Amino acid sequence: MRLRGGPVRAYLQALRDAATVPGATEYTLRPPLVDFLHAAAHDLELAPITIHPELRLRDVGQPDLQMVDGLGSPIGYGETKPIGPAAAFARVLESEQVDRYRRSIDNLLVTDFLRFSLFRTDLGRLDVVLVESEARLIAGARTVSAAQLGALENLLEAFFSARSPIATSAEQLAGGLARKTTLLRDAIRALLGTPGDEGEALRRLHEFYRRSLMSDMTDDDFADTRGPTTGVSSPSSCPA
Repeated sequence: MRLRGGPVRAYLQALRDAATVPGATEYTLRPPLVDFLHAAAHDLELAPITIHPELRLRDVGQPDLQMVDGLGSPIGYGETKPIGPAAAFARVLESEQVDRYRRSIDNLLVTDFLRFSLFRTDLGRLDVVLVESEARLIAGARTVSAAQLGALENLLEAFFSARSPIATSAEQLAGGLARKTTLLRDAIRALLGTPGDEGEALRRLHEFYRRSLMSDMTDDDFADTRGPTTGVSSPSSCPA
């Protein structure tokens, strides 16, 4: 077993500390989760990964997290919900929002920080519960059984190692390309609006296109142009 119990216990402790802050919200709990996902990817020898928050995906919505591999390619998406009872999480999994995400995203992780459900188009659904209730978390529950640890390792390894499914028909190929193009296009649109160095290369490339090809090219036009072609992994070669 490569996933160690230490990072899981550290995650539950950090989660408890965050959850007991007066006025804590779902957003308060995300940093411990992000730290844990990084640690887990390292344990599973799948690092490095990068996690982007709050990307807006047109026709899909706004998943809370995007996981990207070391080459800059999206691995999957995560949706977080406030800690609550098992029945509330079950309703989340059956909600219109999750259904919409599942129809557009091949690799989706949904969690209320205590429960994890992974939806993969090629594997189906995997579920893990670390702590049964918020009350038990607040009381200091951090013990994770070997069975829980093994199930969590399997879930996270499936999530982090996801690759595009192989199409066996023209319809599957067309559907897969449409989903990937939508996600890539909207990732480009989000990066164009990201301040700082992260989106600078794309902004320079967009400006080059406007000067050279189409003076009135909007962000949406640029994303539609780049999405189906070279994607977001090549902006490092764009003109200065």
